[in-house]
Amino acid sequence: MNKLHIFISKYSHWYARWHESKFYTQFHWGIFFVALIFFAGSLLLIIASDHKQIKDTTFSEKIYYVNSQSGDDAYSGTSQEQSWKSLGKLQDVDFLPGEKIILSGVFEESLSINSSGRPAAVISIEGESANIAGINLSDIHYLEIKNVIIAGSALASRIQNSSHISISESEFIENSVTIFNLDHSSDIAFVENKFSKNKSKNENFLIFGSEAENLLFTNNEFTENAGSILDIQESKNLIFNSNSITGSDEQSARYMVELRGAEDVIFKKNKIFGFRGPGALNFIDTTGIEITANLLVGNQDAGLRIERGGDGKILNNTIYGLGFWQTKKAIVLRESKDLEVFNNITMDILEYALDVDENSVESLNSDYNNWVGSLGLAIFGEQSLVSLDDLRLASGQDAHSMSHDPRFVNIFEKDFHLSASSLMIDSGVDRGVDADFDGVAIPQGVLPDLGAFEFVK
Repeated sequence: MNKLHIFISKYSHWYARWHESKFYTQFHWGIFFVALIFFAGSLLLIIASDHKQIKDTTFSEKIYYVNSQSGDDAYSGTSQEQSWKSLGKLQDVDFLPGEKIILSGVFEESLSINSSGRPAAVISIEGESANIAGINLSDIHYLEIKNVIIAGSALASRIQNSSHISISESEFIENSVTIFNLDHSSDIAFVENKFSKNKSKNENFLIFGSEAENLLFTNNEFTENAGSILDIQESKNLIFNSNSITGSDEQSARYMVELRGAEDVIFKKNKIFGFRGPGALNFIDTTGIEITANLLVGNQDAGLRIERGGDGKILNNTIYGLGFWQTKKAIVLRESKDLEVFNNITMDILEYALDVDENSVESLNSDYNNWVGSLGLAIFGEQSLVSLDDLRLASGQDAHSMSHDPRFVNIFEKDFHLSASSLMIDSGVDRGVDADFDGVAIPQGVLPDLGAFEFVK
């Protein structure tokens, strides 16, 4: 090894110089300082990481107050006596997960916040007779807003690039604009809210969503709103459950609820009454559809329309036509594949109970329904079919279906439960529906009943 060192030193100027005492010492000090800097940098990264972990796990139950009448933004906001005055103050504060904000009074500003909660420790905003101009959230996560009022506003609300947002027990009254735009957001829930006498401009919808995921609308009440309610596009995993929608006297050019390019949709136990527009439901380019135990009454052109849909189930719905705004057709299917239609009731339909175009005929699976229409039972392909025998012969479908008066309890009182003498009782088939519109278990008898309501003795 020493001979090799002498040989390399003889023929390599730089190798020989490296072993000179002065340069050799400087080199080793350089190595030492590089190592020291690397160690210090690593230590700082560890400290920063530990600090971030401490911050991420910080939890607070502190309550803040905002009062438009008695507050002052110079106060601490940590008590009712020290309330802030404006909603703008909320954007200046870094709230911690688990903290709560209570709003009181009338605010001419929209609600906005720059802080996010975390799982099991959401930031909560709750109103106590709080009237705000709107809600604007961008890149916010794990936030709940409860018991606020937006009334008479011309400002649109927006939720974008956000997730795990809940809006509940709030009221939206006489606003003149699209109330919510949901853009590129996920896990958004609207629960037990009331929307009444709102009027969106230029035939817009009250709630519009695009490229959203995991949207939940449950137990909301929509009453006498001019125009349409929901327009959700290019979104997936949508649940509409137990909502009540009553139309107004104003004509609309759009369906009450429209979905375009949606995937995996559950529309269950909803009530849509008296809509003066093309119809109640319009699903376009939508797949993975479950439409179950809904009550659709008096919705003009169509109760339910599916265009270019696929992999869908239409089960245990009650679609009634006359008595309110006349429904021309109960179920309309256009260019759709692999749809199951079972256990439904149609009654007093102005034209046809079922309208299936030739592109939807081949993969349709339909049976155990009650079809009643004034002009005929169905349009199947290019054929107008008057009787059940005609329908069975032309389609090979509905071998066990009926065409009878369902004998509802009282249509004038809008009671579409089945009376004890109804032939719809025990006339269905098990298709996996476990509860009716009211939440009653299915079946109550030997077999499931037809329609949205299971008969209870």
